[in-house]
Amino acid sequence: MGAIGFTYTHFLNSQSYLKIVGAAVGSRVIDNDDTLNIASIPREIPNEVSAIEGLTEHPIDFEDYRDSRFSTHIFYNNKLSKQVNFRAGVLASHIQFAFKQDEINFSTGEFQTRVSGEGSSQLLQGYARVRWQPSRRLTFNAGFHSMYLVLNGSSSLEPRFSMNYRLSDQDRIAVSYGLH
Repeated sequence: MGAIGFTYTHFLNSQSYLKIVGAAVGSRVIDNDDTLNIASIPREIPNEVSAIEGLTEHPIDFEDYRDSRFSTHIFYNNKLSKQVNFRAGVLASHIQFAFKQDEINFSTGEFQTRVSGEGSSQLLQGYARVRWQPSRRLTFNAGFHSMYLVLNGSSSLEPRFSMNYRLSDQDRIAVSYGLH
């Protein structure tokens, strides 16, 4: 996995600021399963499977998952009073993915592609929340989170709520609710 990013904060006044965060993240997961029963493995291993470094000697399953994401997060934060803070923002991501799973067919002794695909999509998210701290020990958070996945047009709007009570500097009790 690798990541690179940047952040920029612009103070609008002593009570509020605008923050922009950008990131590029990528990962690849390779999984090989093998067997001690060498009589059940294929005589010939496909080139794309045998070319993988660290391949086990008697493979029966091979998985290769790759993804990359380019994201931008912009949010506004305002300290409305000593006790109340408001934050709202949007997060936009472009996601690219590729996946493949080959496994041995024990009846024929040959590798077969079980799953294979690649593509891209965008994920758009928005949120807003208010934090109220009526005392040093008690904090309430309330807000919502929304998502829209361009790939299939699905969307959601999810309420969020939490209460945190500080018993001591080390101990807290928290209650939260949210649809995810």
